[in-house]
Amino acid sequence: MPQTVFVEISGESGNSYATIVRNNAHLNITSLFGEKKYRAPEEDTLSVVPGFLGAYPNAFLVVDEADLDHFVDTVTTMRVESDYTLLLDNFGVRRTSPDFWRQGDAFHAAFEIDSPIEYGLFDYNRLENR
Repeated sequence: MPQTVFVEISGESGNSYATIVRNNAHLNITSLFGEKKYRAPEEDTLSVVPGFLGAYPNAFLVVDEADLDHFVDTVTTMRVESDYTLLLDNFGVRRTSPDFWRQGDAFHAAFEIDSPIEYGLFDYNRLENR
């Protein structure tokens, strides 16, 4: 999973939004250099936070409420890159998608309503397109 993923969950009563954050596990964080030798990727976790966390999303996902169980199963069983590609094929909005800007605007509008004091424009420079 990327570091920060914005998720729209659409349902009959409207849309809700969440952020999935990847927590990188380390054996030691005493140095800024040589991070790879101190990483413990088998201990990485994901956190799901209601609303928006961060300003630099790496991916957009859109999930219908009826597909939420399938979505969770897909995320929790991912092990290799092709599993992530399948997740994007089913739920992702890539930069090349005709719906990309509409979806980005929906995230901005929801963020402004949910957090008017913290609201600001998201930076899409880190968005992946794989």
